[in-house]
Amino acid sequence: MELKQGQRDALSEFVKTLQIANGKPTVENYDSLLALEKKILIASPWKEMIGPREFSSILWDATWSGALGLETADVRLDDPQHSELFDRVFNNIRHAFELLPLSYQILVPFTGFPELGAAVVPIVPGLALVDASFDDELAARLNDVHPKVRNPLLHIAAGGLRGFPMMNEVVKTRYLRIDGRGYAGRAADPPVVRAALATAKQFIALAVQERAAYVEPQWKRRWDDKASEDRSAALLFPTDGGRGARIEVPTELMSFFHRVMLDTSKLTVREPGQSLLGGTERAPITPDEMSQAVLSSLERTRRFLALDGELEDAKRIRSSMEWAIDAATTSNESIAFLQRCIAFEALLGSDEKNQQRSVTDRLSDRYAYLLGQTESQRKQERTRFRRMYDHRSDIVHGRAGHLSEEHRRAAVEAERMLAAVLFKETGNLLLSRLRG
Repeated sequence: MELKQGQRDALSEFVKTLQIANGKPTVENYDSLLALEKKILIASPWKEMIGPREFSSILWDATWSGALGLETADVRLDDPQHSELFDRVFNNIRHAFELLPLSYQILVPFTGFPELGAAVVPIVPGLALVDASFDDELAARLNDVHPKVRNPLLHIAAGGLRGFPMMNEVVKTRYLRIDGRGYAGRAADPPVVRAALATAKQFIALAVQERAAYVEPQWKRRWDDKASEDRSAALLFPTDGGRGARIEVPTELMSFFHRVMLDTSKLTVREPGQSLLGGTERAPITPDEMSQAVLSSLERTRRFLALDGELEDAKRIRSSMEWAIDAATTSNESIAFLQRCIAFEALLGSDEKNQQRSVTDRLSDRYAYLLGQTESQRKQERTRFRRMYDHRSDIVHGRAGHLSEEHRRAAVEAERMLAAVLFKETGNLLLSRLRG
């Protein structure tokens, strides 16, 4: 996307205020920097992809690269004698912004998934499960990013001072591959990565909801699982074939990803019978059968993720799912309960401005309407929701890191209720889309 004339003018004014001393560029007029930032960040497509941090990273990376070779020079770029340098820095910065959006692939490891039987199992466009044990090229790219393992036996046999670097076998695992467009840079959590992690949370929530997957309890983790998790990180790869980089994912969220297990008991293939109504189901045997079984087990997940992301109902459900996963990953009981309350609000809230009804009333009515079949059932569900939700105020004002026994029971109830209403609303949306 080319810069507009106003943006190019602001860029020119910024470059004129640059001074390079000992190879280090500095800006003399900070207002010119702010003016350029405003021009870039209010315009599409940049405003959808980058914020002030990313803008600064792009700007100064391009400025520094334009100043290379001037380590001993002391120049001002508004000096006509340095017009060639001015043009170089100007074009560097312009080109860096006009390159956007860049394309990436974000890989989130799911070490709890079995071998898929294929290198790629597509979920929806832009989202797939990939298996590095079936893709030597992917395994090599992953190994290039992960720490190398040195084989001590080969070290002894060779009689050398160092062992031979070997492929880290941990990289040969399963990943959720998410296509993203934007800018990653050096920031810990650029928008393209945040969007990918949000998609990963939605995928997990849907797969668990469909019972195609489950989350293994923390206490069941083996003693060596932590080391494997450290070696198998989330990764970001430019689609142009450039070298990848490890993504800084919060520790609790990364541990949660590793505890997501595909339920292999649900992986079946249909064995045709002699009649239309005949046939049996059996476990997959061949790699092709395995990949098809994985795909079939995620049918509901795939249908939801294929929905238009701009559908208001889909946006509400996706947001609620993300909050639900955030609650499942935190070790702080109070935070987890409050995040589930936010998930209820994201799912059941509305733009209603009626000040005569409290938030609790509106949420409980919506909850009761979704889960109750008769008036008496709705009354029961409404009371149940209010009883649970009333604990929110006590927890917020109490500021307790650990819940009382009464609050803990409400927290367990909130988790179950949120799962139930998410399942119901997701099913309602899918059914409505099926009916047209």
